[in-house]
Amino acid sequence: MRNATLAGRKLDRHYHVCAFFRSRDEEYRVLGSFYKEGLEWGEKVVHVCNPALRHEHLARYARLGVDVEGCQARGQFQVLSWEEAYLKHGCFDQDRMLQSWADFESTARAEGYPRMRGMDNMGWMLDNAPDFDELIELEIRFSKLTSPQCIAVCVYDANSMPGATMMDLLRCHPLVLINGTMCENQFYTPPAEFLEEIRARKYRAEGRRAAAHG
Repeated sequence: MRNATLAGRKLDRHYHVCAFFRSRDEEYRVLGSFYKEGLEWGEKVVHVCNPALRHEHLARYARLGVDVEGCQARGQFQVLSWEEAYLKHGCFDQDRMLQSWADFESTARAEGYPRMRGMDNMGWMLDNAPDFDELIELEIRFSKLTSPQCIAVCVYDANSMPGATMMDLLRCHPLVLINGTMCENQFYTPPAEFLEEIRARKYRAEGRRAAAHG
């Protein structure tokens, strides 16, 4: 299988990317060719995006030269809203979200696609994640789902990220894409180690809340 190319770099070791963008123009300029490449290679592409921007999202890929209608008609290019993908019950649930992505990958494999390239616009978490530690725990666990056959790019708006949260996001992604450049992440922390740290932090926070109401 050929190595996928993102932002001019071959993906040959890690397959879970944290991408920070300051505008939608920058996002499509950097990511568009990656997903167009996948479609041209006969791979499955699954995007989860803001429902309010779904039509714009499809229009932008059409302007990049993607046969959006044809790819959608044959099931190769799937664009889902946050609610359709994993907020069906209107709330955040780690296990349900992880199962959704596992189902996307297994469906793509059953359909005969050699690889799935996924993209999740993470804007949903501003309203639906109970706290940022829950989001970080999700991202840590998500790495286990990625492989050469399942590449995932998590897209964040750099303008809305608190500094501490951005640092935690860096620590749970082996690859980071920022300012249009992708590199291996020097802040990356092995999943088991970071998951233990996050859960200990949540436990301490729960203890402080209990003491405050005691």
